[in-house]
Amino acid sequence: MLEPLGAIWSGFNTAHEQAAAGDFDGAAQTIADAHDLAEYVENRCVSTIDALNRAKAAAVGGGTSYQIGRLSHELADKLGITTQQAFTAITGGTND
Repeated sequence: MLEPLGAIWSGFNTAHEQAAAGDFDGAAQTIADAHDLAEYVENRCVSTIDALNRAKAAAVGGGTSYQIGRLSHELADKLGITTQQAFTAITGGTND
């Protein structure tokens, strides 16, 4: 997730240089590209927070095995962890 943030920051630096050189169209396009990337990051964050909230609800409320399995896979994909790590985080290590 840090690469897109670095690319956004780099885009702002590039746009600053473009504007300073009088390339306002280029600067505007660079900012538009950075904005698109920022929206992507925001959407990823929101969907990950949503998945974490659902995992928390399943952990507290005793979700079904099916729900916990689905959430384990989803969290693993979103957070770059193993399905087993996500499962353990949700269930506290139990396999009930």
